[in-house]
Amino acid sequence: MFCKSRFSTTSADFLEADYLVRRSRQRQARVAVSVFLLTGAIAIIACSANSLGIYEGTNDFEKYGLPSVWPISFDNRGTRAMIGAGAVVALGSIAVLGSVLMPSPRSHVNLQNTLVAVAAVTGLIASIFSVAYAFVLNDSHAETMMTWSCKWGDLFKDARPNFQRVCTESRFSLYMMIVVVILELAMTIMGALGFLMEKKMVVVRSTAEKRKSISDEGVEKSAC
Repeated sequence: MFCKSRFSTTSADFLEADYLVRRSRQRQARVAVSVFLLTGAIAIIACSANSLGIYEGTNDFEKYGLPSVWPISFDNRGTRAMIGAGAVVALGSIAVLGSVLMPSPRSHVNLQNTLVAVAAVTGLIASIFSVAYAFVLNDSHAETMMTWSCKWGDLFKDARPNFQRVCTESRFSLYMMIVVVILELAMTIMGALGFLMEKKMVVVRSTAEKRKSISDEGVEKSAC
């Protein structure tokens, strides 16, 4: 004769199954967002670095007796900030993808949640700073990569410095960084939800273990 208590399905079993489903979905969401972040960060770095390279390559026309195509009061710190923030976001995304996709004989859920939270918060701060810094510089008296190139976008279309291309790349970097801010915010929320989900399951598993221990003691004292 078998003990009915040994084969009964408890609420903890359903919660554990639901937890595994939600954890799998959360993993897929983290991978998808990280891939978008990495792609966006690489695009931002590439466009900003190209614009900066064009500026540095055409900023010395005066040495050859040619008129300068860039103003004296030129500020490229916003473009450099975009490159720096893009690098921070890219590194964080690579770290998250590595921790989620790399096979491991053990489950490192807490480590993954911590890594996701750190990478997301760091990337969020860096991206917000770069966007805010770019808007502040664009509204200042000094000319920036975007304001100057977009002002003279009709000049040098077929030759360096090709202001129209620089204008397009500068705008793309800024708008893409705004998208990155939204994605990093979503990743931060996912990291917080991961901690809450794990905390809830610790309580559920602890309660289930106590009930199982009490049930086993009762079975040992009485016959099935």
